[in-house]
Amino acid sequence: MQPSKGLSWVIQGLYIAFFISLTCSFRAISSIVPVLLIIAGLIKNRIETGTFFTPRLKNPFLFGCILLFLSHVVALFITGADKAGLADLQVKAGLVLAPLAFCSTTISDELRKKLAVYFIIIIAATAFYCLIRATYNYFQTRDTSFFFYHSLVQPVNGHAIYFAVLVFIALLFLIETYPVTTLVLKRPVRASLIIFLSILLFLLSSRLVLGFYFLYLIAYLAGRVKRRSANRFLISGALIIVVAGIIALTTDNPIGRRFSDIMTGNWKVVRMERFNPGMYFNGVQFRLLQWRFTGEILVENHAWVTGIGPGNAQYLLDQKYVSTNMYIGEPERGDRGFLGYNTHNQFLESLLKTGISGPIVLLFICITLVKWAWQKRKRQAAFITALFIVWLFTEAVLERQYGIQIFIFFPLFLWSSEK
Repeated sequence: MQPSKGLSWVIQGLYIAFFISLTCSFRAISSIVPVLLIIAGLIKNRIETGTFFTPRLKNPFLFGCILLFLSHVVALFITGADKAGLADLQVKAGLVLAPLAFCSTTISDELRKKLAVYFIIIIAATAFYCLIRATYNYFQTRDTSFFFYHSLVQPVNGHAIYFAVLVFIALLFLIETYPVTTLVLKRPVRASLIIFLSILLFLLSSRLVLGFYFLYLIAYLAGRVKRRSANRFLISGALIIVVAGIIALTTDNPIGRRFSDIMTGNWKVVRMERFNPGMYFNGVQFRLLQWRFTGEILVENHAWVTGIGPGNAQYLLDQKYVSTNMYIGEPERGDRGFLGYNTHNQFLESLLKTGISGPIVLLFICITLVKWAWQKRKRQAAFITALFIVWLFTEAVLERQYGIQIFIFFPLFLWSSEK
């Protein structure tokens, strides 16, 4: 076997290991794989082209990720390095390692399609395992909550929203390639996976992801009608999912209650100077409160330009929770309440830690994603890009290794099909 071909098999195996580590929360493996991909990619490039570098390294997305990392380095240097700041920088190193790893390895269209199939199978297998565990726990306790939201993916130490994003991407792969004949996954298998993963998406109950899935299905139906190229299964399935979704969201059930929750409550409560520790904040109220707290912290510390530093952000947010009398838990029970909660908005988190430079670079990254999606002019690319950008406004995605790898890998993975 030629060394180059052997390295191709190694790279394929590393990608599969990455998918498994991503879905099953094997953090150590997901940290090691990017480094191994860089090494394997550089060696393979050297053998095949005589140079270590590939043209894929010349792209604005990678440049933006490196700039965002450097903005955190500068902020840490200005505000002073401490344990929390260095820990944050260690996580942010993924902004450099992850895109370098995926840009250093050249992926053919054939390999990309195979890896997409492996990804779908791994997602489905992990989801099936979680459902088996949920069923076992239900028969032990008769508690249906094991089938929903974070409890469903707890067996793999998962996060419901992040896992829902992975399921959404897998569904788009399946639906967009359904009419295409393939020897890897026959149509009945793909149909079964679409049904299974659609049900799973409801159980995960991510308002953001479900909303995008409904919009995608509507766009898919509209596109089929416009082109008059109907596929009976997909058309019927999409209609059934949309109708079932409307029923689920408008009736009294765990999924519907999560959606109705954001419509209840007085949003003006976020203007109060002090709260009752027993006061409940829904998702919208809490995120609006974070806009207020971020502005107050930056004004109080005169830090709009430089930020308060990666090591100080969470401490000062926790001080806001304490000073406004929010629930901070009961130490004897190991309950910390709101303590430790970040801004749940990547733009706010970057503004707080790095000042104005962070959000500017983040905006540049978003623009590169939009430009990429526009150039591809494909429904799949458009919806994944839109989801990722909106996701930045509802979660501090890049504050954990898990989020960084999802946010960086899939745009580059799809972009790799470009000639």
